[in-house]
Amino acid sequence: MVAGATTIEQEGWGVLRNVGKDLDVPKTKSKGGHHKWEPAMLTRYEKVHKDNPMALAAYAIARYLGNRLGDVALLRWDALRIEHDVIDGDVVEEWTFNFNQNKGGQEMWLLVPEELKTFLLAPALVESRRKGGRIILSEWGEGFTIDSLGNKFFDWCTAADIPEVYRAHGLRANFAVELWHASAGDLSLVQVAMGHKSPATTVGYLRDLIGNEDSADKIRAARAAHKQREAQILEFKQRQQKKAG
Repeated sequence: MVAGATTIEQEGWGVLRNVGKDLDVPKTKSKGGHHKWEPAMLTRYEKVHKDNPMALAAYAIARYLGNRLGDVALLRWDALRIEHDVIDGDVVEEWTFNFNQNKGGQEMWLLVPEELKTFLLAPALVESRRKGGRIILSEWGEGFTIDSLGNKFFDWCTAADIPEVYRAHGLRANFAVELWHASAGDLSLVQVAMGHKSPATTVGYLRDLIGNEDSADKIRAARAAHKQREAQILEFKQRQQKKAG
């Protein structure tokens, strides 16, 4: 698999609920911004929702794929690709998600890290995968709209005592920072993995890690690398089409 095809190792609005049915009636827009969750918050959320596989899966997709809440809500099982490869003599099963981002329509190929796979293998998620359709489902077995998942995630965060300024979009910042460290400061990789058209947008998530004096150089390098990755992605897709044919 081509590494540049965004296959990396690695906003939300609430709604009012009306007697067992989510309605798309927006509440105040979350102030989540780019506030990365602190380790204690991550641990607390997972502990509070240990018996709620959908709450954990939505959180894990945002954290380990870097998805915006809209993409978490709309992500479907048929976007999952499972391939097998031989690495050092061992057969390795690789999961990737191929989907178009809700914001901007950027096509994404994202490798599912083992941490996320663990959440997706919970029994309730295995049953959801068997049925197909949306990955994250309400208690009535239906897919969320973007707004209704915003409302539900707000509730899940409140239950875990997560301050409002962190919320769902903050997990996207966790993804950016963790990938930055894992890739030894490869801004272009973080940019592609987040689906940003401009590296300057990516820098907004990494301001505490990138000084003003070197951010311009990193942005220029990221733009050059992005052009190369686009060519690699095209090559990867062409090979996939040949396999399918």
